[in-house]
Amino acid sequence: RSDDRAFLNPISEAVTLAVTRLRSLERMEQIKHEWEETFNAITHPVAVLDENLRLVRGNRALLKGRAPEQVVGRPCYEAVFDRKSACGGCPVMADYTSGRFRQRRRSQHGGGSIARAAQFRIENISLDASLDVTSEVSSRPLTTEAAAHSLGERGDEAILVHLYRDATTTVQFEKRIVESSKMAELGTIGSSIAHQLNNPIGGMLSHIQLLLMDMKTLKFEGKEDLETELREMENGTRRCAEIVRDLLGFSRRADEDEAHEHDLIEIVRQAMKITELQTRSKGIRFKLELEPSNLEEAPIQGRFNLLAQAVRAILLTLLSGSLRDLVIGLKIVKSSDELTVVIGPIPILSGSPTDHHERSDRLDLTVARQILLEHGGRLELETTTQQFEMGKEQLVQRANLSLPLTKVLGP
Repeated sequence: RSDDRAFLNPISEAVTLAVTRLRSLERMEQIKHEWEETFNAITHPVAVLDENLRLVRGNRALLKGRAPEQVVGRPCYEAVFDRKSACGGCPVMADYTSGRFRQRRRSQHGGGSIARAAQFRIENISLDASLDVTSEVSSRPLTTEAAAHSLGERGDEAILVHLYRDATTTVQFEKRIVESSKMAELGTIGSSIAHQLNNPIGGMLSHIQLLLMDMKTLKFEGKEDLETELREMENGTRRCAEIVRDLLGFSRRADEDEAHEHDLIEIVRQAMKITELQTRSKGIRFKLELEPSNLEEAPIQGRFNLLAQAVRAILLTLLSGSLRDLVIGLKIVKSSDELTVVIGPIPILSGSPTDHHERSDRLDLTVARQILLEHGGRLELETTTQQFEMGKEQLVQRANLSLPLTKVLGP
């Protein structure tokens, strides 16, 4: 009937509107739940900040088990890094402290953003160098309208979204690549200088030896003293020639260093000589032992220069604790099918530890291990306690590197 229809039509419209609103509300709740789950599923810390660079919201990776109310409202550097002051070199903080944020707020029209997109790195330096952290920050502006829809009642305060990535390892690799490039250039320069020094050193040695030969036929006062001085000059010149030869071998490019049969004893000796040039100022010396003691050769198949660099890298890693006035022993031990080089401080009450610890170059050690693996060898490290003078003890590392023999040696 017309009366019933007139009565039910408004009710139907009201019910339809209510159901539509309920469905919209359910959809909004679902979208909100999905957004929160997605936000918290991001493995890197994400911070939503207001115009005062205080935290409006953070994901699970940023909270690190803390309740949201413990960090919301705190400055970004305090909420993310637990710092008491702003991170050095942060351009966003520079914008804030210079007042540029407030200037943009006054000139803002509509629903735009007062922040700028940026990508930068910040460093958090610790007293312990091994705990230094470098973070890569992606900063993106957030319009107040979009923030209000996504973040609810505080959304109108949000202007920035920061994504933090731990870039410590990346920075270390970048620095290592730069250092490797510099070392490659230095190797080229050193090789050129060594080639230029070879000729004059050879000429000096020849003239000294000629003078010594002439001395045998001459008789005059002070001959013995002059001959002694010439012998010292000859020894010094031979030492210079030996250093130049070692530098030439060490600076040889890897693609020029073909795999041949080499003597491991000579490889270790060259690595010791090159490393000693760096450690002599610290009073660190190297002592080579052979087992058995009458071992005359230790033949292995491989690339001389690469293996010498691996041994040198291991030596520098073992010395990264800044030990001084110490004797490092290198013992080459022969077994039936392989040669082992045992490297470590000689266990005597000598040397002195320091309170300062340099961070060891783990990349050098990784490269050394890879070189040994490519030659069919292996590297084992162990940490022990070494006692020094004055009753002090310090943790030191020892290394065992093994390489296969290319032939069976005699007794």
